[in-house]
Amino acid sequence: GAREFIPGLVDGGEVSLEINYVPNSAGIATFMSLLRTIATCRIEFPAPFAGAKWDFDAILTGFELGLSPMAAVRSIFIISGTPGMYAKAMVAVVQSRGHQVWIPEQSADRVVVRGRRRGEEHIYETVWDRTRVVTAKLTSNAKYQESPQQMMVARGQAEICRQVASDAQHGIPYAVE
Repeated sequence: GAREFIPGLVDGGEVSLEINYVPNSAGIATFMSLLRTIATCRIEFPAPFAGAKWDFDAILTGFELGLSPMAAVRSIFIISGTPGMYAKAMVAVVQSRGHQVWIPEQSADRVVVRGRRRGEEHIYETVWDRTRVVTAKLTSNAKYQESPQQMMVARGQAEICRQVASDAQHGIPYAVE
């Protein structure tokens, strides 16, 4: 059971374990599947840090992608119980696997993003412009109002990353930056 030393601050106990991390090994795959059976964990900090939260799922998801715990905290967020990733992090994961993502054209009204899977000739391309933003009903998003070009870049990068190397991201959805 949990202990409560300071009112409102519940101590659920500690867990520690040692593992021999060998990427892509059957042991790590089994370990990760066991961790996935654990319910979502969240640490909520009391005053004066009211509102500060730490979602443990983000670190597990980052571990699966090869991210350090701090990179996972910066790059992965829980949205309605589902891990989502910023486009910049998606690009980093995809490029770390040897795939290519680049922006050949970028303006306030139009962004073109291209990508190529490692070892393949085919080049994927996506175009985000004002018309597509309106069609996708994204104009009410405050981020689009503030930085439309950056948001089109992020949408384009996320889309290309999913087309080029969805396997590298394990199906994690894009999170609005």
